[in-house]
Amino acid sequence: MKMSRTQTACLCLIASAFVLGGLVFAQLSDRQSQAHAEMVVSKGNVLQLTTQFQADTELLYMIDERRDLLLAYSVDVNRGNVELLGRLNLARVFNRQAREENEEPERRRAR
Repeated sequence: MKMSRTQTACLCLIASAFVLGGLVFAQLSDRQSQAHAEMVVSKGNVLQLTTQFQADTELLYMIDERRDLLLAYSVDVNRGNVELLGRLNLARVFNRQAREENEEPERRRAR
């Protein structure tokens, strides 16, 4: 059976898509996501973690387990300034996630 030029071109495109997909997959699987913390301190119900942000600025993350809060601060090392960047109520975030995970099977059953 003789194939037309269009069929040959389509097969070549499909084959090249598989080759490129394999190469992309191989490259992505070699990468590892890593977070680097400069210093981690845990005392009582508080966990503190610092990371380098810029040459003179570090980010300080604090988790208060009693209040289920994540606080993020910017620390200017040269000037000694500390600025609250934001706070996140972890109980709300994880309760919302748990509710969504519990609702997902119900949505599937309703379909």
